[in-house]
Amino acid sequence: MKYIILVLLLLFASVNTNASTMQLRGGQVSVSAGSPAHLITESLGEPRSKGVETVCKDRARNGKCNSWVERETWFYRYRDLNWTIIVQEGIVQDIKWSRF
Repeated sequence: MKYIILVLLLLFASVNTNASTMQLRGGQVSVSAGSPAHLITESLGEPRSKGVETVCKDRARNGKCNSWVERETWFYRYRDLNWTIIVQEGIVQDIKWSRF
């Protein structure tokens, strides 16, 4: 039973790791959260579409926002997958993919 649980945990961990990493240029470039966003545009060009929203970057204890920043959502179609990439201040914050 312990062996089965260990195998399942390893499978879920590997799926989660792959979900937030994008391999570009034949695996030569790996992009994940914390990577510079220019790595994606250098490899894939401009996104198919892009959304921009203004979000709070730094919130005070009283709930007021001290500073605001623009967060971009980029959409790509790459290797038969739909990729959604969140970029803030030129840094990749999150990467998600789906087949549909």
